[in-house]
Amino acid sequence: MSTRNSIVALLTVLGFLAGIPAAHGEEPPPGTQRKPRFVQVTEEVKQALAELEKTAREHPDDAEAQARWGFALAKSGKVEEGLAVLAEAAAIDPEDPRVMLYQAKAYSLARRYDEAEEMARRAAESPLASPKLASEAWRVLGSLSWLANRQPEAERAFRRAIELDPKNSGALYNLGNLLYGRGRKGEGLSYIEKAIHRDPDNVRALVAVARIYEAMGRWEDARQAWSRAADLATGDANVQFVAGVAELRARNWELAEKRLRRAVEIDPTDANAHLALANALLRQGRWDEAETQAKLAEKLGADARKVLGAIDFERRQAPTPVNRGGQ
Repeated sequence: MSTRNSIVALLTVLGFLAGIPAAHGEEPPPGTQRKPRFVQVTEEVKQALAELEKTAREHPDDAEAQARWGFALAKSGKVEEGLAVLAEAAAIDPEDPRVMLYQAKAYSLARRYDEAEEMARRAAESPLASPKLASEAWRVLGSLSWLANRQPEAERAFRRAIELDPKNSGALYNLGNLLYGRGRKGEGLSYIEKAIHRDPDNVRALVAVARIYEAMGRWEDARQAWSRAADLATGDANVQFVAGVAELRARNWELAEKRLRRAVEIDPTDANAHLALANALLRQGRWDEAETQAKLAEKLGADARKVLGAIDFERRQAPTPVNRGGQ
């Protein structure tokens, strides 16, 4: 793998390519959760950070390499340390729009929104910025404007981002989300669908469109969107749970069981996931397993009386084995 591809892969692992999170000023569609400000520092993330640090130290005069490492530190929760590294990157090349954009995103993580906006605007208007980089800078500006409740300004920024790079899935999603929240639901949905078309792996857009489809009663479309999101977000207990419930609704018992087992693996304290899993097992005639899950749900605070009653009823309705001469 080339050095550049390695860096892109590492940034993808760390979740850095998506820019500042939707949590910073963007109202999520109905039922969706806000994205965390920082990534969970797993062993994989630690390895990625180490690789980025190694590259930065091997190339001390490379402003972009320093900026990548600085933003990685900020995204992992070491915000002040990351900002210090980013300041060093800016000192190497004060006119590099790539460094400006990383600084904008790091300032946003630090909740220093005025500075974030200043750096994002400088990146967006830099004559050295490629259309793709300028597009991402305008997307960040749109998010910051939304945070400040300047929604018309946010809409203009997102549209400018899409004009510069029609493939910017994040900008398409942001604009669709904004429009949907402002009551322009049809237009908003169309932009979120475009975001998925441009990037089928955009989990936030998949979750948003699934919720919208549910609100419209388009249950099969919602199920497919949830299924795709669950295939991608294998570590997200909430996505696994809701995808499992969608499969229950569609009577896909085995797939529902798969999703719901994953949900309780990630979060064993989720009473609702245990209860839904009990339902999936009950529908497959696996009463003992269903009872175990229902009792776990009850212990965790869920009302499992209906499920336990259904399990008891099914057991009593089961035919009694007939003794055929000792066979």
